[in-house]
Amino acid sequence: MLKEDVPFTPRIIHIDVLTSEVPEDDLEAFGMKLPLWSKVEELHLKVVGDFPCLNFVVVDGISGVSPRGCYPKLHSITVLSPIVPEDDEDSKYIPKETLIEEMEEILKRRRSNKDLAPLQKLEVGWYVQWGDDYAESEWKVVEWDDCLRW
Repeated sequence: MLKEDVPFTPRIIHIDVLTSEVPEDDLEAFGMKLPLWSKVEELHLKVVGDFPCLNFVVVDGISGVSPRGCYPKLHSITVLSPIVPEDDEDSKYIPKETLIEEMEEILKRRRSNKDLAPLQKLEVGWYVQWGDDYAESEWKVVEWDDCLRW
């Protein structure tokens, strides 16, 4: 859907990123130089799906590596990802450390690219989608981390 001509260019975008076992197929729009991305200043992503991960396609796109200049005005990024259930050793969910490493890579690349707007906000958060209150609420944020303080 995002690959098609979009008749608007919003400054702030909230996207639930539905992922699958082959995330490149789901996430390729984030790594394409689309008119939609040209005016985006804030990008808020919530990772959902059976195989939640951010993936190199998104990391490369929003960090300005590939394609170059895909998000020229982007200054704020938040990523909300499901947390690994404590009792699930065989979980499909990515460990927190993996997402933190991806956010560190975005921060490092954006800081080294002087052609991009400096980041004003880079945050990562985790949410739970299980428990006693699952039926009452879709999700619950349990932790936020300000990546710019790293």
